[in-house]
Amino acid sequence: MSQEKVKVKNVSYTYKRKKAKGVDEAVKDVSFEVEEGEIVTIVGPSGCGKSTLLDIISGIITPTNGAVEIDGKDIDGPGKDLGIVQQGYALFPWETVQDNVEFGLKLRKVPKEKRKEIAKKYISKVGLNGYEKKYPGALSGGMKQRVGIARALAYKPKLLIMDEPFAALDPKTREVMQDELLQLSRNEKPTILFVTHDVREAVLLSDKIVVMSDGPGTVKAVIKVNFPENRKAKEIITLPEFQKIEKEVRQLYDSEEEIPEGVVF
Repeated sequence: MSQEKVKVKNVSYTYKRKKAKGVDEAVKDVSFEVEEGEIVTIVGPSGCGKSTLLDIISGIITPTNGAVEIDGKDIDGPGKDLGIVQQGYALFPWETVQDNVEFGLKLRKVPKEKRKEIAKKYISKVGLNGYEKKYPGALSGGMKQRVGIARALAYKPKLLIMDEPFAALDPKTREVMQDELLQLSRNEKPTILFVTHDVREAVLLSDKIVVMSDGPGTVKAVIKVNFPENRKAKEIITLPEFQKIEKEVRQLYDSEEEIPEGVVF
């Protein structure tokens, strides 16, 4: 029986407007569960609060109402076993690629030579061999994002939170990174929460897809995906079952109809 890793319980978040009086709701009464070792993707229209929800689960911000449990305990800030890949790279501009990737390992007090070995492995995985001594200012946006991904993977977190991590990558590199993430999931069994606007990517990567409504974001439906653990992009995107699930998610994504909250397909 799977063990529950993350439980989002009736979470809402309201923020104050910056240039006008009043408040706006980002997410409203959101509930879903993530089992240990699952890849769960969150999809929905722009402005539905996906990134806000990840910040709440990460412990970066506190929900206005509701709570998030990780390993059965309410969170009160970012945990030490948490890895985050954000849209904005979040690299240290004064550190080299090598030092950026080693950062989490230093926090864990991994010995210097072992840090170098691990960092080199993940720099290679994201296709940045030869860039170890470069600084972020010398890299393209897609390359910076790959550094952020390498840093998160090298840290080997038990919970990995990824906010559109592959959006800035070219199609070939994106496919490579999708397969790397699936391999990581198979081999090391982290729990992964992944936000994407790409419905096909969501179906490819997921054990479960949370479909959110337009803002304020609520859960329209939760769709379970049952593809083999050793799946690869090129091997499954032509399968009838893949196309069926993709069609279901797109219909939910685009539909304005009210759907009973928390419906599981």
